[in-house]
Amino acid sequence: MATLTPHQAVELALLAYDAKSMTSTKFVNVQLPPVLAKDFDFSINSAPIQGVSGGFVSHLFGLSTGFALLGHGKNRFKGDSVITIRGTDSIRDGLTDANFGLSGGENGQMVHAGFNKTFYTMKPQLEKFINANIRDRINGCVHLVGHSLGGALATLASDWICASYSLPVKLYTFGSPRVGLSGFSQSATNRIEKIYRCTHGADPVAQVPLWPFSHAPYRGQEIRLDSGQGLRPSAHKLEGNPGY
Repeated sequence: MATLTPHQAVELALLAYDAKSMTSTKFVNVQLPPVLAKDFDFSINSAPIQGVSGGFVSHLFGLSTGFALLGHGKNRFKGDSVITIRGTDSIRDGLTDANFGLSGGENGQMVHAGFNKTFYTMKPQLEKFINANIRDRINGCVHLVGHSLGGALATLASDWICASYSLPVKLYTFGSPRVGLSGFSQSATNRIEKIYRCTHGADPVAQVPLWPFSHAPYRGQEIRLDSGQGLRPSAHKLEGNPGY
């Protein structure tokens, strides 16, 4: 079962941010960096997956933006699919991050209410994709990638796909916040084939929300990319120094 290289995972996390303002995926493939172009096709959906972030007004009026891109694998990833989800990129997204309440997740455990609410606005579109492709194209692994808020949404999506479709899933997150309580983290850790949780030591987002929220994989397994101390906003960025 193929695994994304670190370079591919980071490029996918960056690519997801293009989904916010994208209205069509017609030209995505011609703009892909070589490390992705040789292994993935992102023209399979006519438009990005939409999601609603923010508070009551945003959800009431369905103020959606592009959140995710879908791709099919080729060459060594033939039979696999990839879902890459963008992170925080607006004030509305920030309101989602700040909604520290709890709600019931797909696995029956308690999760971050803001993340869960946004995930549910994306779920019908993800469900349509999985149902349409599971027999003909997805006969391997589903790779889910996300940075920041995207990592949280990718974690929720990974757990749901495993629970609902029994497909093998590999999850790659960069600077993801904690998504749920320990029950969710334990359940997700047991379901998901492999979790690559990448962090920087001084990344503040990877350290919130505080207890009783916990990370998946459960009990602190992670790929620590540097030994930075304290809290530095620059440590959360995908690009720059230190950069993911």
